[in-house]
Amino acid sequence: HQIHDNRAAPNGWHKIRLGDVVELNCRYWSPADGAQILYLDLTSVVRPGRLATPKELAAAEAPGRARRRVESGNVLVSTVRPNLRGFARVQRAADNLIASTGFAVLSPRSEVDGSYIYHHVMTGQFAEYLENAATGQAYPAVRPDDIKGFPLLLPPLSEQQSIGAVLDSIDEATEQTEAVIATLEDLRDALLQELLTRGIPGQHSVWQYVPGIGQIPSEWEVVRLGDVAQVNPKRPPLDVPPERPVTFLPMAAVAENAAGIVTRESRAFRDVAKGYTYFEENDVLFAKITPCLQNGKHALATGLAGHFGFGTTEFHVVRAGVKIESDHLFRVLTRPANIEKCVRNFSGTAGQQRVHPEILRALPVLLPPLPEQKAISTTLDSVDQQIDQARNELQELESAKSALADALLTGRVRIIRAYPSTGFRGC
Repeated sequence: HQIHDNRAAPNGWHKIRLGDVVELNCRYWSPADGAQILYLDLTSVVRPGRLATPKELAAAEAPGRARRRVESGNVLVSTVRPNLRGFARVQRAADNLIASTGFAVLSPRSEVDGSYIYHHVMTGQFAEYLENAATGQAYPAVRPDDIKGFPLLLPPLSEQQSIGAVLDSIDEATEQTEAVIATLEDLRDALLQELLTRGIPGQHSVWQYVPGIGQIPSEWEVVRLGDVAQVNPKRPPLDVPPERPVTFLPMAAVAENAAGIVTRESRAFRDVAKGYTYFEENDVLFAKITPCLQNGKHALATGLAGHFGFGTTEFHVVRAGVKIESDHLFRVLTRPANIEKCVRNFSGTAGQQRVHPEILRALPVLLPPLPEQKAISTTLDSVDQQIDQARNELQELESAKSALADALLTGRVRIIRAYPSTGFRGC
């Protein structure tokens, strides 16, 4: 675990252990201390560096693991399954904030900068160090002494503060970008509901009532999905050499709640021709396993080399007919109300809950004329493009943060102090 031993410390920096500059688990809580608490358990770290809202609990109802008092500036480190990186910083702690004993609570000492310590905890080196130190197979965990033993380089306090400020600024930009994405996703969901049930605003003045659905534009039809699209169409004969590369799409290649393909794999035709789902350009790949279904693991197959591909059998393939655009079909299938209908009607055991193709074929579809379908898709595409752009910016920020943290926390790049006479600041 001597990750810095072969690297010379920059001038003025010192090799230390994390336990030299933080206190661990130094404040205790018991149910006798208060009537109400705000509780953080291991699930409160929704992703590395991000905490959910604490749970409000009466002291008498607090679980036995609710014992660690938490203050502003503390860093929480999950001691179980460190590979999941259940690490986060608490910035504005209420007086009654309590954490599970599944966390180690790190309190940076006054002679060090808390942000500098936090950003060390968030590095891949720290997570890797804990993974190597963890014991146990079913429930790998680390001890407080393992955390204390993490080696790091400590610069003078002023440089710690400068490094912490630079990395904090990237975190702030990341949070702002995430807020933009959340707002755009809410806008898209609201537009999706409005456009798929009432059409383009201002375009309709005559309405019809459909039992079980409500008022819809008079020009629209109500059909079953199976009347306008094929569900799991048969694969045509393919004259493809066994060694020819073809597109393969595993479930992991579809982004959760993004409805888009992240990566495609290229495999030899012989390796995918049997036992996998065949799809063509503009087909909709619809997750049939309920957890994947609810998490938005669906995709519209576009830009395929060879105009066809293969995917995991966990997808249903839905192909648009002449009365429905493939883009519109994708929007209809991924509308939250239709996802909920599929979830309510799954079949199989608790461990193997699948949506039967007949459930999809029976879904009621509100069908505008083709020109309005295209107009609806264009409107929603414009919002999706903004979401994709914001996601790309977020990915760039995260990559920049990782590279810069590695450079600054090891001293390979040094912070240059600001000079008031010139206004210059940089690295």
